[in-house]
Amino acid sequence: MDFSGKSDQDYVNWLHDRCKRLFKPAAKLFDAALVKLGQERFIFFMNQHHVITDGYSGVILHKELEALYSQLIGSQPGALNASDLPAPATFAEFIDQTHNYQLSEKAQQDEAFWIQHFSTPVAPRRYYGHIAWQQDHLTRYVTALLDPNLTNKINALTATLPAFLLFMATMFAFVRRVTVSNDICLGMPVHNRAPEFRGTAGLIFEVCPIRATIDAHETFNTLLAKLRVELDAVKPHQRHFVRPQLCTIDAFLSYQPRSPTKFAGYPAIYDRPRPASLFDATDLGDAPRSQSLQREVLSVNVYRKEGCPEFGVGMEFNRAIWPERSDGERSLGHFLKVLEALLDNPDREIDSIDVLTDKERTLLLPLNDNTLSVRAKLPTVLALFREQAIRRPDHPAIIFEKEVVSYAQLNARVRMLARRLSDLGVGSDALVGVWLERSPDMIVALLAIMDAGGIYMPLDPRHPPARIDAILGDAHPALILTQSSLKETSSQRWRNLMVCLDVEPIAKNLIAPIQGGNRASELAYVIFTSGSTGRPKGVEVTHRALSSLLFAMSNEPGINEDDRVLAVTTLSFDIAALELFLPLIAGATVHIASAEVVRNAHALAEQLDGHGITLFQATPATFRMLVAGGWKGNSNLKILCGGEALPEDLARQLLKRSGSLWNMYGPTETTIWSTTKKIAPGQPITIGHPIPGTSVFVLNENLSPVPLGVEGELFISGDGLARGYFRRDELTRERFLPNPFSRAPGAQMYRTGDMVRMHPNRELEYLGRRDLQVKLHGFRIELQEIELVLNDHEAVLHSLVNVVGDDDKKMLVAYVVPRITHELNRDDIHRFLRARLPDYMLPSA
Repeated sequence: MDFSGKSDQDYVNWLHDRCKRLFKPAAKLFDAALVKLGQERFIFFMNQHHVITDGYSGVILHKELEALYSQLIGSQPGALNASDLPAPATFAEFIDQTHNYQLSEKAQQDEAFWIQHFSTPVAPRRYYGHIAWQQDHLTRYVTALLDPNLTNKINALTATLPAFLLFMATMFAFVRRVTVSNDICLGMPVHNRAPEFRGTAGLIFEVCPIRATIDAHETFNTLLAKLRVELDAVKPHQRHFVRPQLCTIDAFLSYQPRSPTKFAGYPAIYDRPRPASLFDATDLGDAPRSQSLQREVLSVNVYRKEGCPEFGVGMEFNRAIWPERSDGERSLGHFLKVLEALLDNPDREIDSIDVLTDKERTLLLPLNDNTLSVRAKLPTVLALFREQAIRRPDHPAIIFEKEVVSYAQLNARVRMLARRLSDLGVGSDALVGVWLERSPDMIVALLAIMDAGGIYMPLDPRHPPARIDAILGDAHPALILTQSSLKETSSQRWRNLMVCLDVEPIAKNLIAPIQGGNRASELAYVIFTSGSTGRPKGVEVTHRALSSLLFAMSNEPGINEDDRVLAVTTLSFDIAALELFLPLIAGATVHIASAEVVRNAHALAEQLDGHGITLFQATPATFRMLVAGGWKGNSNLKILCGGEALPEDLARQLLKRSGSLWNMYGPTETTIWSTTKKIAPGQPITIGHPIPGTSVFVLNENLSPVPLGVEGELFISGDGLARGYFRRDELTRERFLPNPFSRAPGAQMYRTGDMVRMHPNRELEYLGRRDLQVKLHGFRIELQEIELVLNDHEAVLHSLVNVVGDDDKKMLVAYVVPRITHELNRDDIHRFLRARLPDYMLPSA
């Protein structure tokens, strides 16, 4: 091939294309070409097929080609001659020897060892969030030369520790940090050549799997000890991997998927410096290395060039997981960060190492400083509502069935009830239960409690009396606003605290405003959610947190005074606060759907279409019901979907039925929503970026930041953070931690328990839970709470509750071990649970 007169890029393009070209060894053993770049610039290109050769064979073939070349051009000083090369054993002899081994008792012993060694399978790893086998075979290559100071530290340590063991431990620690796996298996090159085959070309090299577990508190020194034990254990049996494709048992065939990462380091023979030869006469300098083909996800090569005292590290990475060269460079940076940290302190825990590169840290810091974009002082919800009542007094504030309540009328009703509450002793920090069916009275009650200076606590009319009684027993409210039909079902213990809004006399004349109101630091509401101890836990949300959320939502996804919002969520689910308050602070109209409408797809669709709804928030389960019922949607509708993961197929359906679709994420403890993402067709479904006033951190178990793409637990900080758990100081300290990343004194961050990864564009991808909490139809459920209730049944000895099915087919399933002294009756257990748990927590089977 003649590239003289052409650019080097032309040659590089040809080289990339040529490396991709497949050839059959049966037709030709090698793909070779002599490339002319200039008058005195030549490159000899040779592509070996791994079916018949290995890396060390390249060294052997190089020597043979050099000898033949010397014969053709005549003798050169110091050059090899074909007659100088010793006659090696043939590859056929190696095959015969291998065949004899495979028939031997030693091979059976080796096979038994590996079956036992991998009797427990190694789980697939996610490199930067990607499953290892989701790959193509094209790779890229990046290198780095270690600085002299780092090399000196390595030399000092390797006076007593083999260098290959040092770098292997580094590789294990690196994989731990970028995959979060605790059971790791890497491939170690074994040249596998007995002395008689040192000069034989052929596929003799093999990869031996090395397996180690890395605990949360593992150190470099304890990892080294594990690797020494592992290497001593596998060394006598490593020959069994000479021909893994000939083994037919499943345990053996699955070894290779357990070694998607290959560590090529000392003492692999083919990495040793090659003597200078005629083929080295032309120095290509820093000519780019081509892409190559390999089956490993990642191959790390540690080397030392002749005449260069520093170590070099080369990383060959799969393009499916590292799409851009910059991804590979960042990954190599993580490897070097781990190496440097382990050399500085071998007793440091691996999970505590800061592996972020400087560029990565710069990219992440702005995401953790969003509190700077929020207004210093935000008015309370009540104050913002009153502004709209003055500005738009006659505009409809609430529409419920045939009842229309204007802003002026709503304000008057709020003030009258607030005066009544004040007369009953409700003031600052007084907790007031709200146990009402869906109607305008529900909103009047919430605002009136705020106006009186109190804290509202929603109670769901659909919950069984036993659960209502349990919540009231924990909370001991000062008062309960309810209605006569619900009061009749309540425990006698609480009836003297109940004020029935449908029968209690409330002054009809507007009385002078009371001296109530709220400060930003005071509590707006306490909402009880499922608890792992069997007791629902109350989350305390301040006025500042609620106002911050509503302020952020009013800007994005956005709302204006002409919007019509349909409220469908039960008051005991925190997202109901957005549906009720967001339209009222914007001068818009909130349409309240009755409980019966919410459960009926056709009736709900009629509400959406008949009232010209422009903003609608619901869970994926509700949207599934609507789509299944034939709802067509409309292009003027803005959809907010949250409460649980948004499936891709549902997102596609909703995009067809709306003007815009927003994926919403947030735990109750950070006030309704913490991140948002406007979904676009064909784009990945993520939970997006944090809202203004909110900071997010993706951390490992040691609370150290993880690199971009790596799975970690999501921590949230900012103005939306709840004060804590109601009268549960120990639980508050466990979940609300000091924020070491914030500049604000006393700042905290909430441990969500949600596992996420951050994309290079800084969007968050939700991956699942790290505990037994689940989201079902938008409701947060602690499975342990259901198990504890089940275990209280006299016929149940032990129980286990799990979620089965996907997307809209998810359901709770309970497994019970009966007491031998009792007969188990399914209907009896179901009645027992129904009396103590809300419907959404009842197992279906």
